[in-house]
Amino acid sequence: MLIKVRDSKGKVFSNDTSNFECIIEIHFCTSYTQVVVQEKDVETDETIFRDIIIPIENKNNLEQVIDMIAVKSDEIGSWEASQ
Repeated sequence: MLIKVRDSKGKVFSNDTSNFECIIEIHFCTSYTQVVVQEKDVETDETIFRDIIIPIENKNNLEQVIDMIAVKSDEIGSWEASQ
């Protein structure tokens, strides 16, 4: 199963590890899913690891607000439809 996420700038990552810039971890929480991606820094050519947080839709607002406090500084993204 191919899984894709879109970051806040529109870049799409998938779990296809034949591409270096890919999803390397997925963590499920009660109010969000945390996706860890790896990519190359174009200036330094170093590997960067980033968290992309995808909020769960139709969640109780108070519960989600409390859960999201832990990831408030992380990037918010979305699932990308696979074709």
